Amino acid sequence: MISTQSILRTLALSAGLLATGCGSSSNGGPPPVVQGPDYFYEIEPNDSPAFPDFIQYVDRFTDSIIEGQLEGGPSAFYDTYDHFEFVANSEAEFVFELYTEAPFADFAVGVFDPFLGEMVLWWDNPGATEFGSFVVHEPGTVFQIVVHAPDFGANYSMDLFGFPYPYYSTASSGPDGAETSEAPESGGQRITAGTLERDLARASDRNREGPREIETEPSRSDA
Repeated sequence: MISTQSILRTLALSAGLLATGCGSSSNGGPPPVVQGPDYFYEIEPNDSPAFPDFIQYVDRFTDSIIEGQLEGGPSAFYDTYDHFEFVANSEAEFVFELYTEAPFADFAVGVFDPFLGEMVLWWDNPGATEFGSFVVHEPGTVFQIVVHAPDFGANYSMDLFGFPYPYYSTASSGPDGAETSEAPESGGQRITAGTLERDLARASDRNREGPREIETEPSRSDA
């Protein structure tokens, strides 16, 4: 069976080729060299927005794997939050998938905007795997991906992929042939919910009943 990671890397490679004219860059130079993913390992302390683990500058060609560990339990006594900071070089849509082999782990993932001091997006589905997408609209935007283990933690891996936005700007269908809607307006917001999550969920080998719900958590600057 084809894994979600394989689908994402195939789409990311296709997006890179399309963005560079299928073999040449927009400025006439050679296309970007296609390499394997960049690996990053969590560095503590990164338990709060004030002390994030800076990972990298990201864009539509990003392909990274971040490894970390959370304990779960009462936040006053255990390591329950990991904050990873990024800077967007350009407008792009980012897709993440967090997974673990621990059978009883439970994770949630959020996107924190340090400029606003708010958690602007939040995914909290049952179980250890979280999957979603979001769009960063303004170049230079600093954002944090927050991983939370409210009850049971474990070692985890998180894949992060960058795509041009909107990805289907010249196509009328997603990876499974389903029609896709036009990219929504940002409404002046720097970070918004993504459009690829729904289409990739259909194309993955995971048994999901419809699109994953995205919840907007109330402002929480002390996560």
